[in-house]
Amino acid sequence: MISPQLLDDIVHHLKNSSGVVVLTHQDPDFDAIGSSLAWCLQLQKFNVPFHFFVADKTYSQFQFLPGSEFIRPDFPRSDNFDTVLILDSSNLDRIRKWDELGITDDGTVTIINIDHHQDNRKFGNFNIVENISSVGELTCLLFSMAGWEMTSDQATCLYSAILYDTGSFLNSNVTPSTYRASATLLENGANTALVTQNMYENITETDYQALKLMLDELVVEHRIAYSLLPAEFPTTSLKLIQYIRQLSGIDVALLFRAQDNGLVRISLRSKTQFSVSKFSALFNGGGHHRASGIVLPGTLETVSQQVLERLRKVMSDPQFYVS
Repeated sequence: MISPQLLDDIVHHLKNSSGVVVLTHQDPDFDAIGSSLAWCLQLQKFNVPFHFFVADKTYSQFQFLPGSEFIRPDFPRSDNFDTVLILDSSNLDRIRKWDELGITDDGTVTIINIDHHQDNRKFGNFNIVENISSVGELTCLLFSMAGWEMTSDQATCLYSAILYDTGSFLNSNVTPSTYRASATLLENGANTALVTQNMYENITETDYQALKLMLDELVVEHRIAYSLLPAEFPTTSLKLIQYIRQLSGIDVALLFRAQDNGLVRISLRSKTQFSVSKFSALFNGGGHHRASGIVLPGTLETVSQQVLERLRKVMSDPQFYVS
């Protein structure tokens, strides 16, 4: 249940802010970017200066979204803002270059935390964390509660957010309120054709090459399927983990991807009541029961062996299952 007073306090603070830095998690997806852009467009309505800082390098897949020009790779000046609005990030460690932003806990900067991850650490001065399909759906709800008139540009951004995080409404996180929120976005002029074409009908030859390479490395065993991707693996906008998840007869899908900095990122998806979020917590990762992530130092071989061995052991442990 979202407190109307809490939302009123956040709105009052934003409207009276001298400047807002908008942040989201590293390697952002459409929920992260689409929701952030919708909030940027709202700040623009308030005539409040904002700086949407994204430290990651390539975002060509988001260029079709209204407001994509707000995405900036340059660091915000610390004397230009008194508020940080953080969207779709369960903790500050998930924000790339957070430590370099120079934000201290001396009270000079107010942090507003809006998220839907169940393991959110509620690190903000204001925290709205709800068990909901996406930050896109949550933002739609907050805009409605605040009585804000939504533009077609905002509706388009939020529709892309919901569409992505629900797997085109196929995932188990979809509820009646998700459909109601989506209907609201359509009623406010969301350009669904634009979103669908750019998200699902814009696959490049490189994307197909990446998919082929991932499938070539696919390993299927009892209840588990996974693939190991080296650091030189081609950049792709495809959600490769979803292709593994679609396999019949498995409970958990994993995608291991080596990074240039000696780390390995692991994406996990569950098709049953097994909680990949609880499992990821064993390695200081987290996310949702059906979708989570882990980052570990080491090589593909050592990290994958460590994670898979632990996973095989806990698959029969009731404490890792949710009702």
